[in-house]
Amino acid sequence: MSTDAAADRPHSLDQIESHEQWQFDFWDETKKIGGWVHFGWNPRTQSIWYVTIIAGLQRRVTLVAVPDIPIKQLSRSLEFRSEGIWAHHVCEKPLEHWTVGLEAFGVVLDSTQGGLGNQWGKRIGVGLDLEWESAVLPVAFDEGFQQECSVSGELLLGSEDFQITATGSRMRSWGSANSSKILDGAIRMPIRLDTSSGDLILDTGLNLGAGTWSGGIRM
Repeated sequence: MSTDAAADRPHSLDQIESHEQWQFDFWDETKKIGGWVHFGWNPRTQSIWYVTIIAGLQRRVTLVAVPDIPIKQLSRSLEFRSEGIWAHHVCEKPLEHWTVGLEAFGVVLDSTQGGLGNQWGKRIGVGLDLEWESAVLPVAFDEGFQQECSVSGELLLGSEDFQITATGSRMRSWGSANSSKILDGAIRMPIRLDTSSGDLILDTGLNLGAGTWSGGIRM
C-alpha cells in the first residue's frame, strides 16, 4: 500500500470505494493523561461519525461521540459542525504535520464499558488544540498507514487545562474497516455508534503502563 503524500489528504470522490478514516492518539506520561480521536466518512450515506476519548490514571473516561454528521463532501481542512461540536483536522504538511482542533460537549462515563450502553454521564466541555509532528516514516498496511508522532498543545477538560507534551501516533485508512486489534495489557473502552448505516463498534484500548493506544472500528 502506498504511503505517498497525496494519500494523507481526503481522496477525490472518484477514488473512494468505501469509508475514509483518520485516527489520532496521544499519551502525556508526565500528566498521566491521553486521548484518542477517530472519525470516518461514509460516502454512501454522506455522513461523518466522530469519537474522542480522554482517559488517564485514576480518572474516569470522558467521551465525545457523534454518530451522524451530514457531510456531502469532505473539505480540505476536514472541518465539520453539528449540535454541541465543532472540529477540524488540518494537514499542514502531508506525512509530517497535522493540527487537530475540537470544541464539544462530552460525558464522563461511570465505567470503561459505559460507551456500549446509553452513554449517560456528567456533561463536560472538551477542547483540543494539538499538533501531531512525525517522529518516523509512516508504516503501510493493507488499506492505509500508521505513523508514530510527537504531540503538543492544549487539552481542556471542564475546568482543567493541560499543556500537553506527549508521544502518540496517527492512522490514515480507506476502503473497508480498520481491523487493528487491542494489544495485550490494555484497558478496553468499547464505544457503540448508532449510525444511519448501522451500528459501529470502536474497539479502543489504553495500556497505562506503556502509554500506548490500540484498536479500531469494527462493523
